Amino acid sequence: MCFDYQHLGGMKNVFTPEIYQVFSQDELKDIFNGGWWASKKGLISEQDLYDVFAECAAHLEYFDFSHKTSDQPIINYMMLKRIKRRFNIVRRPGKAPGSWAGTSHFHREGDKLIDPNVNQPLEYLHWAGIRIQPGCPYWDIWEHYRYLGEAKPNYYPQKTDRKKSLGRKFIDKVKKIAGQIKKIYSN
Repeated sequence: MCFDYQHLGGMKNVFTPEIYQVFSQDELKDIFNGGWWASKKGLISEQDLYDVFAECAAHLEYFDFSHKTSDQPIINYMMLKRIKRRFNIVRRPGKAPGSWAGTSHFHREGDKLIDPNVNQPLEYLHWAGIRIQPGCPYWDIWEHYRYLGEAKPNYYPQKTDRKKSLGRKFIDKVKKIAGQIKKIYSN
């Protein structure tokens, strides 16, 4: 089970078009970039994990890691390959509200958010790719529910920018050069 509208925006940052060799467009709507999913205990074995990791390693062309995505494409691939009965809650009759905190069209009703596209309250709010800190989208709602029934802190640590290590700079440079070489030879 997943709860996600990400598939409406395309596959960018998760899969490349080569994934259509494995899954149909309709199958990709079942899970796609679902950050929230549930399964039955034991549905995926340790051996399944090893097998999926080996498949993924053998077919890197299926995955889009260009925006520093971590494990989400691999998780999606595993769900699509190993779990045949899937359901994306947003595809239910009557649809479902969105959930991403980066969405600016939600309307507020007190401490609740309403998705006007389906006229339903949000069932949860997901800050994927957004640092939860003062000033982030819907911070006040997050803070309200986070400290519901307890005292809020008087001080929040400020974000400090860490400089990249020499090793990280080197790796990033190698990746950039490799991407440029790949681009040259793919044309």
